[in-house]
Amino acid sequence: MLLWAQPAGADSAPPADLIQQLADLFGDYNRGAYFPLPELSERQLQRLARGKILRIRDSVSSPEGPQRITGLLLCEAPFEDLWVAFRDTHLTSLPVLTEYRLSEDGEWPSRWYQFFHMPGPFADRHWVIAVDDNIPLARSSGNRLWEHYWSLLKGGLTEGLDRVAAGRVPRVLPQMAKEAIRPGTNEGAWLLIRLNDGRSVLGYTVRASIGGRVPDRLVSTYSMMTLAKLLRGVAATARRVPEHYDAQHSRIRGGGGEPVP
Repeated sequence: MLLWAQPAGADSAPPADLIQQLADLFGDYNRGAYFPLPELSERQLQRLARGKILRIRDSVSSPEGPQRITGLLLCEAPFEDLWVAFRDTHLTSLPVLTEYRLSEDGEWPSRWYQFFHMPGPFADRHWVIAVDDNIPLARSSGNRLWEHYWSLLKGGLTEGLDRVAAGRVPRVLPQMAKEAIRPGTNEGAWLLIRLNDGRSVLGYTVRASIGGRVPDRLVSTYSMMTLAKLLRGVAATARRVPEHYDAQHSRIRGGGGEPVP
């Protein structure tokens, strides 16, 4: 039985070779990533190596502009199980988010219409994103570095609205879509970094502006507050993957372009 607790001695100084390995891998990742991560200090690398959540908010020239937030966590879970944990929509569905795939199964980049059900009195948000895997990065690293990234698709909302009008998007009525607001920015990535000892760094980075009267800084502050829950939630979900992702389950594409076995 795997224990999903922090390893003993996690508060002691991490080995120097682990810190160097992390620095090297993050350097390799940033050289090929679609959305490179912020450069990490040695202190931040040590915190990550101790099993602590690392949260970073980028500075911007204007306090009103959308800020990128990044979260990183060193995990004991198997690399591929973590990937399935955040990729499988059966495991990651959220009550406040309705997702509908616009592109055909197996078509990449894939296109998704997403509708965010905001609490009152705020207006709902909706958008269309293009999603893909950074296959060149995975292959150049020997499948040690996987990136699953997305960005807003210009002009894509028309296709999403057509599906809503046809009644094909569950929980979203045409009038709801008509009144919803399209955000100005939504881009980011999930990432995995495979270490020599079998552990993995799980990461999430996003830059978003939800528009309307909600300040961008408030959005990034809320996102920073929820990063720990998000990352630990994926790590916990990975425990369910071996039972859920069985032989009858449709295969999910890995970060290197091949199905996860």
